[in-house]
Amino acid sequence: MEAKSQAEQMAERFAETTQKAQTSAPVAEKTDQATKAIQEAQQIAAKKRAEEKTKKAAAAANAAKSAEQLKTDEAEMLAAARAEADARRIEIETARAEREAADRIAVADAKQRADEQKAIELAAIAAQAKAAEVVKIAEDLRVAEAKRLAEEKVIAEAKAADAARIKIAEEAVAKSAEQARQMEQARLADVKALEAKRELDSKMLAESLRRAEAVREAKAEQKQFEMSPVESNSRVMQLGADKGIAQPDKRLETSAALEPIKPAKVSPRVTILVLMEPGNKGIRRFDKAADPVLCVKEGCYVSAGPASAAELRPFVKVLGVGNTFGARAGACKHALGCTFRNIDLA
Repeated sequence: MEAKSQAEQMAERFAETTQKAQTSAPVAEKTDQATKAIQEAQQIAAKKRAEEKTKKAAAAANAAKSAEQLKTDEAEMLAAARAEADARRIEIETARAEREAADRIAVADAKQRADEQKAIELAAIAAQAKAAEVVKIAEDLRVAEAKRLAEEKVIAEAKAADAARIKIAEEAVAKSAEQARQMEQARLADVKALEAKRELDSKMLAESLRRAEAVREAKAEQKQFEMSPVESNSRVMQLGADKGIAQPDKRLETSAALEPIKPAKVSPRVTILVLMEPGNKGIRRFDKAADPVLCVKEGCYVSAGPASAAELRPFVKVLGVGNTFGARAGACKHALGCTFRNIDLA
């Protein structure tokens, strides 16, 4: 039945070919060829049918023999197909594994490159941070050094100012001592002059007393002998001359001669006002003020204000370091003018 189908198929193909040839070529030229082709096709189909019958018979005979072989072949073919499929699968899996490995290697390479780039960037950032830190440390050191130098300069200026202040105080003390010495000499000279004046006054008083005694005696004698006033005066003058009494000074009156001469009273304590100009050296270049104290031979006066008496303190307590950085000039601290009350000039 299968051979018949193939023969029929061949016949149909020839018929189609003939039909195509008949439709495509002129009818007069292709009639013989179509007939011959049909005959040949029929002959071939008959021959094929015969052969098919023979083959069917042979096949029927060999069918039983080749069934087992067919199964074996089919099994071998299936095994081969399976082996080929497995080999193909393995090949595919191997290729996929290779691709995955290549992808992993590429990813690892990309990650490594990224890590290296990141490490380079981090190293650059660290280098910049370290450089900035070094610059900051250098700047801090420079600022610290400048601050130290400024502090040393301020300390040196303060020491110089203290030394200058101490020197000025010493000069003031020496000047005050010299003034006190001169004042003492003047006082002694005044005392000597006062003593000389008192001695002269005593002598004049004694002469006045003697003269008064002579006058009294003359008056007594005048009453006794009743002399005239002119004679009485002459007698008094004569008695005074006889007794060695000096004649009275015409500049002195009798009433004034009888009274003792009293020296003028001078107050030994005074109030002193000190006015100073601002300095321009040391710390006074920036602080236009002063700390005035008044030093004499016994010590230094520290003002307690215009309404209270100044206090006399020892040199060490007034001009020492503790007071220099402490109370300083009392009520006149940081002032250019100062009042010192109840100062003993003697």
